[in-house]
Amino acid sequence: MATRDITAEGGSQVRNALLGIPAAYRSTVDLVRRKPLGAVGGATALILIFVAIASRLAILPVPDPYASVGDIFLAPSPEYPMGTDVIGRDILSRVLYGTWISLYVGLGSVLIGITAGFVLGITSTYAGGFVDLAFQRVVDALMSIPGLILALSIMAVLGSSLNNVILAIVIGMLAPVIRTVRSQVLTLKEMDYVTAARAIGARPQRIVFRHIMPNCLAIYIIMATYYLGFAIIIEASLSFLGVGAPPDEPSWGGILTVASREAPETGIWLLVFPGIFIFIAVLAFNVLGDALRDVLDPRLRGR
Repeated sequence: MATRDITAEGGSQVRNALLGIPAAYRSTVDLVRRKPLGAVGGATALILIFVAIASRLAILPVPDPYASVGDIFLAPSPEYPMGTDVIGRDILSRVLYGTWISLYVGLGSVLIGITAGFVLGITSTYAGGFVDLAFQRVVDALMSIPGLILALSIMAVLGSSLNNVILAIVIGMLAPVIRTVRSQVLTLKEMDYVTAARAIGARPQRIVFRHIMPNCLAIYIIMATYYLGFAIIIEASLSFLGVGAPPDEPSWGGILTVASREAPETGIWLLVFPGIFIFIAVLAFNVLGDALRDVLDPRLRGR
């Protein structure tokens, strides 16, 4: 039976090679077929990334987000689709540029925070003993503080800047990431192939990098997509409270701060458009993360 399965698998690989279908393309098609909602989330995420880069490079056909372009508090019109704000700046250009700020903070904090939590969680858990015990008590202490409160405290000490926002979000996400990775590593440590590697005298570094870490990559990708939406919300919350991005930066949270003061007297559109972009971005990354979890987690592939 095993020989027959291997032969069938080999024949499938040969057919795919003859057809010239790249593995990445097949995986993408499989994701679209099995998880259409996740595919929509992935496409939306790619569009947001393109908008962020295009806004940063100033290649979009919109006015300067920092300059006044007309009268203040203009209602949405063909010339200004999202209206203008308190000093006559085009809201559309500011919202589009805010995509760059949100994704810069989100991707930066996720890349640093998830990677650091991933490495620390695997290392401390595999070490075990006193190292794991002491490390987890620090994690328990961090998890006892709500993420937003911790981020606010850090920003109050460091001051407003995008890099400080990234640092605050990284510190806030470390504890839950380490705890999630730890639960995965505790299971992998007891697997037969890890026991066999120890029995033949493999060094701990080899076991971690060759046997444990590759089997945690799926959870790394899943956590990255989830915490990207989390980071966008935290950045918008900090900017809304006035301790995130500097006031002159057109972040989504900063736009909402101004709109919350002026919208009752001028128009609700000041609140609607940045709120819609926050909703779309967070929803896109969340549904993409759910789809990747279902596809990459072996326990859920048959569902």
